[in-house]
Amino acid sequence: MGQVHWLVVVGLGTVWILDGLEVTIVGSMSEALKPADTGLGMSNFDIGLAGAMYVAGGCVGALFFGQLTDRFGRKKLFLITLAVYAVATVLTAFAPNRAWYFACRFLTVPGSAASTPRSTLRLTS
Repeated sequence: MGQVHWLVVVGLGTVWILDGLEVTIVGSMSEALKPADTGLGMSNFDIGLAGAMYVAGGCVGALFFGQLTDRFGRKKLFLITLAVYAVATVLTAFAPNRAWYFACRFLTVPGSAASTPRSTLRLTS
């Protein structure tokens, strides 16, 4: 493999690893979101709803960005979905309330859902 191929493998592999790490971190910190004074005052229902928003965002994102990938190309859309993922993940960390947190979780996954299958495909082929 040439230098360009290694760069692609490292870039896609990094996205793949970060996606798994982000999901693990969010799942691990669900208890920290419950206290009203230090977290967002979420109930068990709210934490479940955040998980549902994550899955819904993944479904919508895969459909939406899948269509755009066909229209504009994989490379361009990979960079766009990576940017959406990064911005939404950072915004999630600064969520001032539950609605903001849910919206950011919904937006985090479209980028991830669109980039992860491509990463997996490229890394395994």
